[in-house]
Amino acid sequence: MLCGSAVETLRHAIFCCKEVRRIWYGSRFGKMLANFRSLRVIDVCIGMSVQMNLEDFGEVCMLAWVNWENRNSLMNCGTVRDPDRVVNWALNLLTEFRNTRSVLLSSSPAAPDRPLHDCIARPHSLLKLKYKNSHSKEFSGLRNWGCYQG
Repeated sequence: MLCGSAVETLRHAIFCCKEVRRIWYGSRFGKMLANFRSLRVIDVCIGMSVQMNLEDFGEVCMLAWVNWENRNSLMNCGTVRDPDRVVNWALNLLTEFRNTRSVLLSSSPAAPDRPLHDCIARPHSLLKLKYKNSHSKEFSGLRNWGCYQG
């Protein structure tokens, strides 16, 4: 845990931890989130989503994801980003996603009959990594993937 609390829940890790609150208050959503922090994660998401447009909610979702990723970096590698860097990281990732999506949508010949994520994602059968393969020498570099180094 970022704060050293004895109990960690998903809600605590993403929205309530004192270190995570620094990240949220470094964004433009900290004050709004304060109204929902005592709720379950799904209720926080629903509550915030009805009070903002889709673009803003995308930013909230990205902030939640990078909070979780930052927590995992601490748990798995012992390193974390400072709150300002986490907010900037989230905004940069979201900008990159939106730019990529915009290019993909503008360059595709016709709208597909299936959702966008199905069109750009690899088939599920190719995403599964079998346990035996994940421990082979070929995949040994993946064990520290996602750890913040700096």
